[in-house]
Amino acid sequence: MDSSELTDRERVARILEGDTALGDDLVQRLQPVVSRIVRGRVTRQAEERDLTQTVFLNVFASLDQYSGTVPLEHWVSRVAVNVCLHQFRHENRRPEVRRADLSEE
Repeated sequence: MDSSELTDRERVARILEGDTALGDDLVQRLQPVVSRIVRGRVTRQAEERDLTQTVFLNVFASLDQYSGTVPLEHWVSRVAVNVCLHQFRHENRRPEVRRADLSEE
């Protein structure tokens, strides 16, 4: 069976069984969706890359929780939004003060 004919649930099952090629395909397929979500919530490009990686780490760490009742893109989008919200809350608890933001006094 060609990997393009697999359902999201079958694809996830094979990734969980260790099919790294399908895992790579999943990242390639969902990268634009995740990047768009993250880019809309951060200001720095370096932070965008870090959060995008964190999203995919969380996706693969919790892939066994994907039930297949919603499209995989929707499920991954929800993970991306939650990662961004978590980061936003963390930044608000510990605001970053940059040297450039400080006055000479």
